[in-house]
Amino acid sequence: MAYLPESDADRQRRLQEQGQGGQQISSGASGVITGGSQNTQAGQGSSKGPSRSGAFTNLNAYLNANKEQATQLGQNVASNVSNQAEQAKTQLSQTQDQFKNQADQNSVNRNQNLVNQAVSDPTKFVQDQNNVNEFTKIRDAQYKGPAGIQDVQNYGQASQQVNKANQAVENTKSEAGRFTLIQDQFKKPNYTRGQQKLDQLFLQNDTGSRSAFENVQQRYSGLMAQLNQAQTQSQEYAAARKAETEAARNDARTALGQLDDPSTPENEAAGAMGAFQTDLQGRTQAMRNKEQDAYNRLVAATSGTGDLELDADTMERLGLTEGQRLFNVDLSRVAPQYNPNSINDQTVASADDYAKYSALAKLAGIDPTYLSNRQLAGTAGGAQVDKDLLKRSIESAQTQFDELANNPNGIGDWAGWGPDQIAEFIRNDMLATPDLGGDSINTGLRQLSKKWLERYDSLQPNRTVKKKG
Repeated sequence: MAYLPESDADRQRRLQEQGQGGQQISSGASGVITGGSQNTQAGQGSSKGPSRSGAFTNLNAYLNANKEQATQLGQNVASNVSNQAEQAKTQLSQTQDQFKNQADQNSVNRNQNLVNQAVSDPTKFVQDQNNVNEFTKIRDAQYKGPAGIQDVQNYGQASQQVNKANQAVENTKSEAGRFTLIQDQFKKPNYTRGQQKLDQLFLQNDTGSRSAFENVQQRYSGLMAQLNQAQTQSQEYAAARKAETEAARNDARTALGQLDDPSTPENEAAGAMGAFQTDLQGRTQAMRNKEQDAYNRLVAATSGTGDLELDADTMERLGLTEGQRLFNVDLSRVAPQYNPNSINDQTVASADDYAKYSALAKLAGIDPTYLSNRQLAGTAGGAQVDKDLLKRSIESAQTQFDELANNPNGIGDWAGWGPDQIAEFIRNDMLATPDLGGDSINTGLRQLSKKWLERYDSLQPNRTVKKKG
């Protein structure tokens, strides 16, 4: 701090008043020259000090004379407090940024669009490994960031700086506090207590200094509030990031869902996996019902001996066509076969089903044990008969039938006639008139014709397949 020098006239007047040598004391921090102190000569008793301060007639005059220096001292102290506060705010802001970065890096945002793509067409989705990686990150998302700013490494230092700066701001409000600030600012070995008190006196009575301190108080009185707010806001932000992460995980896992465990009474099927299983199980049960019904119809069809009136499905399963002759074939020889156990989810599922479930299992991070053997795809067995045996039996009867026209056994020349025409002629013409006897040739011919007609009738050529409806 600058000071006012003592003129020669002032010094002469002071020496005349004191009658002794003067001593000057300079403030270490401010550099202000103070008034002289009393001096006791050897061999003399002590006497009272001068009634007035060395070179100045009174204290007010002294303070007024050093007003500019006092204001400068106050501004320097206030500037030091302001610098501390700004540094603390900067450190706190950097720590807040560090916290936010850690919170963001250790959390996961929701991505419903990606989740929807995954479950709507999993087979296509898993063809891109980047999709799988991103979905897996969401599926297993877990917040691992700080719970608040206090968990950040630099928080302790930032908090200490804020508290220290806040204390410095508080010190500007009291005489004792300002005394501490002066001590902190001028840490010198030769900075005596008297000098400290003198500088404090300057600060206490200088309006410029008070104005500087009030400005600091207005600007930085909320430091602790900022620290507390940073703590509260960081905790709220961490909670929000944690909630967002949990929501992201729930989105993925809910969309995937799970399969039903048949060993428990509850139906746990849910999400895309549950829907897949439910659909496949529904198709499996529908196929079982269909094949059971087909089996019952096949049993009924192969149990009869007359004409067959069949629906299109049964006709196809038997390998027959509408109007086809069955002749005298014993249909019971081709007894229907049906094994309900051959119809299950693994055999009903198609190759596309296996691919879709494999993709869902990959997204869920589980082994595809539900559908694991792709060779079983589409191999479910239904109700059936030995179609080849039935076909051969009908063909054998047809051969016998055709031979009737080729070998009429001497009953006439039937060239160009079919068995049905021959049978009609014999039945309606040859045998329609009574045998009058006496004609051995005629009698013999009638007997041959009857035997031929018996063979014809035994083949049951009029037994045919008819279509229902």
